[in-house]
Amino acid sequence: MTIIVPFTFDYASEPFGDRLEAPEVSEQWRAAMQPEVLERAHAWAESMLVQFDETTGLFGSEETRAASDREYVAILAELIEHAPPGIEFRPDMWW
Repeated sequence: MTIIVPFTFDYASEPFGDRLEAPEVSEQWRAAMQPEVLERAHAWAESMLVQFDETTGLFGSEETRAASDREYVAILAELIEHAPPGIEFRPDMWW
């Protein structure tokens, strides 16, 4: 069985869209991941709260947006590289 975990931004600073999963499933894949990767993903989500204006859908500048996007792609690559068997991260760059 493969568990698909969306990696995205939401306004609750939760970078993973697995809140609808059963808690034991979420805890299982999170426990198998390297803590540094999860911390980096959460730091990115926190920075998005500061950089992204939800009312306009814009960032402070195109440079800020590009830097945020680069960090997202780098984190996604780490998540995929370190994902335990049966876990698949799905990108969702809706912004």
